[in-house]
Amino acid sequence: MYYDAALTGKRIQKLRKSQGLTQEQLAEELNISAVHMSKIEIGKRSCSLDVLAEIAVFFGASLDYLVLGKSTEKDLRGEIDAIDRQMVELFRRRMDVTARVGQYKRERGIPVLDQARSGRCSKTRGSWRGRSCAPPSSPCTRR
Repeated sequence: MYYDAALTGKRIQKLRKSQGLTQEQLAEELNISAVHMSKIEIGKRSCSLDVLAEIAVFFGASLDYLVLGKSTEKDLRGEIDAIDRQMVELFRRRMDVTARVGQYKRERGIPVLDQARSGRCSKTRGSWRGRSCAPPSSPCTRR
């Protein structure tokens, strides 16, 4: 077990990206230069213990994870939280586009509900671990 600045940098970069932050934004939060942040992420410069501790607190990660790559339950929960935030943002964006489609249709006198579309599935059916994403009773899975 040893400290690898490049791997630590990659873990920091992963955390930063999961939060949707730029290097400049994170550097500002940590009160370091963007150039320093860039070098940390590519492993050309090691972090001081103070900066590592600030990063750990900022992301809610453990020093074990940052330095050694050992995930704790808290680290894994943090990863889930980051994914949840991304899903919420995607859902918000989807709802915004849906509202714009409705507005477009209303402005042109097109019926908002398309009966033909609402009863059929997308040609590219989603799946998770080889299973259909739709329940067995769904029109998407009936054959």
